[in-house]
Amino acid sequence: MKKNILDLNYTELLTLLTENREKSYRASQIFSWIYEKGKFDFETMTNLSKSLRSFLKENFILEPLEIAEKRVSIDGTTKYLLKLEDNNYIESVIIPHPNRTTYCVSTQVGCPIGCRFCATGLAGFQRNLKAGEIVNQILTLRRDSGTKPNRIVYMGMGEPFLNYEEVIKSLEIITHPTGMKMSTRNITLSTVGIIPRIYDFAKVSGAYRLAISLHSAQQRKREKIIPVAKKYRLGDLKKALLRFQKEKGKRITIEYILLKGFNTSKEDALQLRNFLSGLKAFVNLIPYNPTPNDEFERPDNKEVEKFHQTLLELGINAEIRREKGTDIEAACGQLRRIKLYGVGGGI
Repeated sequence: MKKNILDLNYTELLTLLTENREKSYRASQIFSWIYEKGKFDFETMTNLSKSLRSFLKENFILEPLEIAEKRVSIDGTTKYLLKLEDNNYIESVIIPHPNRTTYCVSTQVGCPIGCRFCATGLAGFQRNLKAGEIVNQILTLRRDSGTKPNRIVYMGMGEPFLNYEEVIKSLEIITHPTGMKMSTRNITLSTVGIIPRIYDFAKVSGAYRLAISLHSAQQRKREKIIPVAKKYRLGDLKKALLRFQKEKGKRITIEYILLKGFNTSKEDALQLRNFLSGLKAFVNLIPYNPTPNDEFERPDNKEVEKFHQTLLELGINAEIRREKGTDIEAACGQLRRIKLYGVGGGI
């Protein structure tokens, strides 16, 4: 049975080639063809020998993901519904900015976390993605759009730190100097706070950035909207973030969904200040985006601005995120599995 060559990191590919009596530099050539030049056909890799090309075709699959649907927002944001080999579906997003292009990729089919303000988990959790499926989102979007990402964020469907090994492997692939050559400082992983993995990630080589989906600095409130917060409590989370910051020296992004009448009070702001004390952090304020779950409402502009101003007065570095892709359900908390739509039924 053929394997997906995108599942191999550089070391694994090098080992396989040397075991088949190929020169070690062939690994660099193959990585360059796939990840730098974006080729999906072994026959186009003309500096490889015919015998090596035949070996690769006989033993490996190299195909882009199938684009089941594509929607473009009025602001230029593009959301892709991608079909996997086992007929599962994931979503990926290209977010254009004046001076950069961001790719948002998924790490799981669905999500097991079950945040009560997020659409992704409504259809349940199916499985983790393989490293090759994570990387292939980037390759497929780049091939279709003709753009190259300046920044990659692991903020799509799923909790990256619950698929840790495959996520780390995908990072090794996209940052390798003979391939895509993405700078680690331009890659951000977002987590609700899987504490053991934050400690692990702090030890990984590279200037990776970390974003925390906090949404409340009050333990009781956070447990209400993020069930896993009962296991990974705020005090322990802060200790992990302090360790990460000590190791990486990087500012941590705090993602904070604004829910009408729930987490926008003066007390919420004061508790957030207490939590951030000692941390170098930036707070992204995100007004709640509509989802099929009508438990929460979006705060009006007055409530949003008042909370923002309160944070600034407390000395917290915070901004209201400029929304992208809300009209095509590509904004924060809106990515969903195909099961919610029906195949071919639109997103």
